[in-house]
Amino acid sequence: QRPPPPPQPQAHGNPPQLHHLPGARPDRRPPLVGRPAPRRAPLPPDGARLPALRLQPRRRQPPVPLEQRV
Repeated sequence: QRPPPPPQPQAHGNPPQLHHLPGARPDRRPPLVGRPAPRRAPLPPDGARLPALRLQPRRRQPPVPLEQRV
């Protein structure tokens, strides 16, 4: 198995991306700052969920003829 080729310089001048470089990976993401997001509201005791609302597409009104426009 051959070692991977050295990273080529980017044509658009950006430095090579970290996730393409071999070796140790940096920390995945910085530590969170502030309070964590609130949890979703718990289900009611019987466990029932409301059915999802089906939004109907709005019916487009036919255009009013020019003679009848106010």
